Amino acid sequence: MENTELKNKIENYKNEFAKIFNTQIVPELAELEKSRKSELSKMIYNELILIAVFVGSLVLNFSLAGHLPETLYAFLFLISLLLFIAAIIFPTAINQAFCRKIKSFCFPKLLKIPGNLNWDTDESKINIENIKESNLFAGFDEHIIDDCFCGEYSSVTLKINETVLQSGQGKGRLPFKSFKGVIIDVKFNKTINNNTLIYSVNDLQIYGATSKYLIAAVIILMLFSLILDCIGLVFNSPEFWACFLIAAFFVISGFINLACGIKKKFQIKNLEEIKLEDPEFSKKFKAYSSDQTEGRYLITTAFMERFKNIKTSFKSADVKCSFYKNHLMFAIATNKNVFETGSLFSPIDNSKNFETFFDELISILLFVDYFKLNEKTGL
Repeated sequence: MENTELKNKIENYKNEFAKIFNTQIVPELAELEKSRKSELSKMIYNELILIAVFVGSLVLNFSLAGHLPETLYAFLFLISLLLFIAAIIFPTAINQAFCRKIKSFCFPKLLKIPGNLNWDTDESKINIENIKESNLFAGFDEHIIDDCFCGEYSSVTLKINETVLQSGQGKGRLPFKSFKGVIIDVKFNKTINNNTLIYSVNDLQIYGATSKYLIAAVIILMLFSLILDCIGLVFNSPEFWACFLIAAFFVISGFINLACGIKKKFQIKNLEEIKLEDPEFSKKFKAYSSDQTEGRYLITTAFMERFKNIKTSFKSADVKCSFYKNHLMFAIATNKNVFETGSLFSPIDNSKNFETFFDELISILLFVDYFKLNEKTGL
């Protein structure tokens, strides 16, 4: 689709959004704002009670120290800890419930503008087996979904999920977040017999995880230095540096082993790298396929140009895609909480949050038009 056609399509969507927003959503916003203020007041009241009970339990614990059996004292301290955790979690839980209330009200109205789309249903969730079959991600066993959409857009069946993929803690597994962002799974109108991938050169699954462990190693060494100082070893004394260097050796050795393990875990298997003719594309991305001929057919010059522009427009350090089993899956890494329409902690009687949500959704749906995914031949 030409740029002019895309611009006209976006303009039509925005006009339709303004019409529906003003006629179907605005009349209800004043009442929803009253509900928000009421729920916020109740949340603050209950939060203050939680904090007061927590502080009271701490005072009680300290006053009873040495007067109670250790088991009973430990039990009371555990109750204080649970109260502290509850005080932290409670506002977030109430806010999430309120956000879902707003989405349930406005999403059904706004999702009919670009196509026949549904929000937050069992059908809208991308199957974890599909995510694994795409070969875009590795080292995860937990699939956490926030907002999810599915339906038809421009005669193409697709699913859009705001997703976190992470590994759990266990024997032989490295606990860390593998991916956070948006995954788009499109039912392709072309026959795909093999698996073809496009990765960012600095894929965050490898470099992001490695940097986290590097930060952890630095923090461990700083804490160890503090401990040495607390036990009486003078800074810059031979004893201090002897202990510090021994600790540094083990921490750095452990970090190197972890880094090598991460890279090995994310090594692309059973796929050959495709040498592409676009030098600018090759600086930013690597392409792999189980069939070189089909891979080159799919990753055309036009596709590479569009893919480079997508990374720029989404301002993401990590964009990748996979052709697999008549599907095309895009993954856009972002730490931003997308598809939000409001919050318990800010007024909702304005259009800004709704416009931001709609712009985010449309920018992703336009992948279908931009990459011409509704066509049965060519890319």
